[in-house]
Amino acid sequence: MIVCCGDALIDMVPEKNPAGRDVYVPCKGGSPYNAAKGANPPSMAEMEAS
Repeated sequence: MIVCCGDALIDMVPEKNPAGRDVYVPCKGGSPYNAAKGANPPSMAEMEAS
């Protein structure tokens, strides 16, 4: 078992909303998320299905 913990599991990415205002949109990311994804890469079946 691998446990990843630490800072946030999301990255806040700056964007403009339809009204032209600056907003931050949450996106999957952050170092624990990236480490967990790297420790469990997709299988060949999952890659072929996408």
